[in-house]
Amino acid sequence: CVERLLDNWDALKVYFKSQKDLQDSKKKPLPTKSSIKDSSNSKKSMDNRNVSVDGGKLKHDSKKETASSKVMFEKVYMEPSYAEKKVESILTFVRSPTNKLYVLFLSYSIKVYEEILTCLQAEDPKIHILRRSLLKLLRSLLVRFVKPSAIANQPLDKVEYHLRYNIKPDSELVIGESATEFIKRKSENHLKDIRIQEFYKNVVCYFTEACDYIKKKLPLNEPLLQHAEVADVFLQQSAKSTSLLYFLERFPCLIPEDVKKDTVIEQFAVYQSTDLKTALGEEWLKSRMDEQWKQIGLLTDENGNTLFHELSEVMLAVLTIPHSSAHCERVFSTVRKNRTDQRSSLSDDTLQTLLTLKSRAGNFLEKEYSSQQLIKLKSAYYRSLNE
Repeated sequence: CVERLLDNWDALKVYFKSQKDLQDSKKKPLPTKSSIKDSSNSKKSMDNRNVSVDGGKLKHDSKKETASSKVMFEKVYMEPSYAEKKVESILTFVRSPTNKLYVLFLSYSIKVYEEILTCLQAEDPKIHILRRSLLKLLRSLLVRFVKPSAIANQPLDKVEYHLRYNIKPDSELVIGESATEFIKRKSENHLKDIRIQEFYKNVVCYFTEACDYIKKKLPLNEPLLQHAEVADVFLQQSAKSTSLLYFLERFPCLIPEDVKKDTVIEQFAVYQSTDLKTALGEEWLKSRMDEQWKQIGLLTDENGNTLFHELSEVMLAVLTIPHSSAHCERVFSTVRKNRTDQRSSLSDDTLQTLLTLKSRAGNFLEKEYSSQQLIKLKSAYYRSLNE
């Protein structure tokens, strides 16, 4: 993008100059009859005055007028406009080797946030892995500038990354291959040593501020997130019954009617010792977590009795806890798209039905339809047009 901007700089200057001329012509008032008459009278008086003086004086005045007109021309047509100054400042910024070094570093370091952003924007339940995802983000930042000895055998939120002796030397900081190669060719890229030292200092400051923000703003030590990991089937044997009791005591509404806590705890103990992979198959692990618990709730024993029906209902209720506000924002966006100015009289019941149907439908572009279903859809659409 920068190279294209540099290549088209001459064309941009011509464009901005033409736009400036157009704006100036619009601002210039149209001449009136009185102004034309006054200008003609002033011209006659000037002619008479010039005739009365000698030739040297007349020549000096003509030179003076020529110089003033030249200055006015340069001021109006040659002075850069605001848009030209803006583009020039951008070009000056991107031409700077120091700024390019920072851009290379940021383009690499910003990728560390992609996984957590994907997790927060996901539509399927992620409450059972949210705490581990946040800790993984913190670890990914710490290992880039903190010595391994300061991180090993320490809780991530207790790492002393503010201490100078725990910080890696400048040559060991993880800044990305592009930024590292750019620094190695410092003479070729016109980089000064003092700028490189300042860059490394700012890199450490950037990582430190990011870790401070995560520890301050994100719920790393929230008990609910820690106990919600009990709903992860991949932690089947390591999960604890105390986490299950935490939800049963804090949210009694999660317990099905006419069901005791002991029943749910007993089913949880049996669940931990059951080989679910053999009972449900390999494809079961590839589905969403709520779909997995739905299939677990359908398992039966040799007499046809369900084994984990009540436990499945409790776990599905735990998975309904929102892991971010992304789903709510999608609902508000859907509401604005359905209740518009052209459909302002849409009732709340109809709007609720539409939202329910769209939430159950999911992303229709990712679904596969058979030929018979497509034929039915086309015929239904054709009938609606005729009606």
